[in-house]
Amino acid sequence: RSLVGQRAHQSQETLIQKGEDLAHSVTETVGSAGARLRSTLGELRPQGNTALGPALSVAVGLASKHAGAKIVLCTDGMANNGVGAIGDRSTIYPFYGDIGRIAAEQGSCISVLTMEGEDCSMENLGICADLTGGSVDMVDLRCMASNLGTLLEDPIVATNVEISLVLPRGVTVQNEDLSQDSQTSPSGVTRVTRKFGSVTKKTSMTVMLQFAEEITRLAEEGHSLPLQLQLRYTRPRGEQVLQVFSTNAAMSSSRDEAERGLFGSAVALAGIHAAARLAQKGQYRAARVELISTCRLLQRAMTNDEHQEAYLSFIVHAEKLDGFMREREMQEQIFGANSSAHQGRDDDASRSMYQMKNLSFRDFVSRA
Repeated sequence: RSLVGQRAHQSQETLIQKGEDLAHSVTETVGSAGARLRSTLGELRPQGNTALGPALSVAVGLASKHAGAKIVLCTDGMANNGVGAIGDRSTIYPFYGDIGRIAAEQGSCISVLTMEGEDCSMENLGICADLTGGSVDMVDLRCMASNLGTLLEDPIVATNVEISLVLPRGVTVQNEDLSQDSQTSPSGVTRVTRKFGSVTKKTSMTVMLQFAEEITRLAEEGHSLPLQLQLRYTRPRGEQVLQVFSTNAAMSSSRDEAERGLFGSAVALAGIHAAARLAQKGQYRAARVELISTCRLLQRAMTNDEHQEAYLSFIVHAEKLDGFMREREMQEQIFGANSSAHQGRDDDASRSMYQMKNLSFRDFVSRA
C-alpha cells in the first residue's frame, strides 16, 4: 500500500506537496486513531524497495504547518528507490542536505534510527539530523521501542534559532564552520551568526575564540573583554523572541591563573565538538591533536572535584571518538589516504561523528 504513486517518487516537490495535501485531510489525533493505526501498520509487508527519500519528503510536507514537529526516519536498509536513492555509499547525495534545510526552515526536526548490522549510509542520513537539530542512533531491533521513546522524550522548545556573537577588534571565531555569516564593521567589531533548526532543552553549542596579539597586551594591562550574544528564536506557539546577553569577561596574562578559573566541563565539551568536526572532514590527525591538547589542559587544571569530574567525562567520550580515528589513520598509512573525507567510514563510525559533534552538556556530564 502506498500513499503516493510510483511516478511521483522522482519529484521532491511533488512528494512534499502530497504531504501537505494529506495534512489537510488529517482531522483525528493519534490517541483517537491508535487502534486503526496499529492495525494498518500490522498489515504492511515489505516489497523489496526502500523508498526512503519519498517517505521523508512526504513526512516533511505533512509536518510543514506544525512548527516543532518531530520526524523519525527509521530504516533497516539503504535508500534505493526514488529521490535520495543511494547508489554508491561513498558519495554524498544533495537530496539529504536539501530536504534537511527545508525541514529546518519550517521548524521540523528529523532524527534517524537505523538497525545494527545493516548498511544504511548514515553518512548521508545524518545530514538531515545535523541540519534540523535531530539525533542519530543505531539500535538492536529488540530495543527499538525504548530507543524510539528516547528520541521523542525531549520536546522542542524553539524553532528557527539564530545565534549571533558580537566580538571586539582582535577576536575571531576559531570554528570556521560555525560562522555561517560573518560581518566586520569599519571599527573592527565582528558579528558572527549561526542558524539552527530546532532545539530542545538539552541542545548545546560551543564556540572557540582566537585572540590577536593586541588582546594579549590588553590582558597584561588588566582590561576586560566585552562580548555580546544575541539569541533569536520562535516559540512553539509562534511568538518571536530576541534575547541579548552582554558581559565584560575578565582576562589574565597568567596561564596558571586562567587555568585555575576555567569551567572544566565547558572546555572539555568544546574539545570534543571541535575534534568531531575535524574528524568528520577526514582530518583525523588534527582531530587527535585537538583531543590531546584538551586532555593536557584538563590535567593541568585538575585542582578540585569539579575539574576531576570534567576530566573523567572527557576521557569517556574522547575514547569513543579516538578509537575510530586511530583505526582510520592506520588504514591510511597502509593503503593510502582516500580523496574523500567520508570514504571508508561505516555506519557506526559516521554515527559517532554526528553524535560527538552534537553532544549535549547533559549527556557529557552524565557520561551517557
